[in-house]
Amino acid sequence: MMGLALAALMMSGCSAPAAPLEPEALPVFASDEEAFAAAEATLQLYVTASNSVDLAEPKTFEAMLALTTGAFNASERKALSAMHASGMVKRGAESITLVQAEEIDRVRGHVTLAVCLDVSGVELFDADGLSKVSDSRSKEQTLRVDFQPGQGKHAALMMSHLVGREGAPECER
Repeated sequence: MMGLALAALMMSGCSAPAAPLEPEALPVFASDEEAFAAAEATLQLYVTASNSVDLAEPKTFEAMLALTTGAFNASERKALSAMHASGMVKRGAESITLVQAEEIDRVRGHVTLAVCLDVSGVELFDADGLSKVSDSRSKEQTLRVDFQPGQGKHAALMMSHLVGREGAPECER
C-alpha cells in the first residue's frame, strides 16, 4: 500500500497541474415562479408576433423567429418560407387560454409549459383562396412548449421545442 502512495506522489510531480475546481453552478432563476414568468412572457411575445405575421411579407417573420432557437427555429423558418413561396394567406389571431408549468430546471434555465392555444379565429388560405384549415380542426391546440436560456434581445428564454400533447391539463375542443 505504501508503494502505491509513493508511486502516486512521484507521478503527480510529472503530470500537468490539476484543473481548477469549477464553482457550483448558480441557478439561472431565483425561483420556480421567476422561471415560469419568464417562459410565460416569451410565449406571449411569440403568440403576439405570430399574430402579426403577414405571409406575403417575410420581414414580419423575424419578430417571431427571434424568440426561437435551434431546430425549432429552423423548422419555423422553413415552414414560413414555404407558405410565403406558395402564396398562402393567414387571417385572424390565436390566443392563449391556459398555461401551466410542467417542468422547471432553475439551474439550467429550462422550462416546459403545458399550453392551450385557441386557434378558432385563425384561417389559412392557399393562393387560390381555398381554405387550408381542416373541418375537423379543434378549437384549441393542446401543446407542450420547451424553453431554454436565450441570447435574444426580447426574451430571457427562447422557445426550443413545440409539440402537441395529450393528457392534463385538458383544453376545450
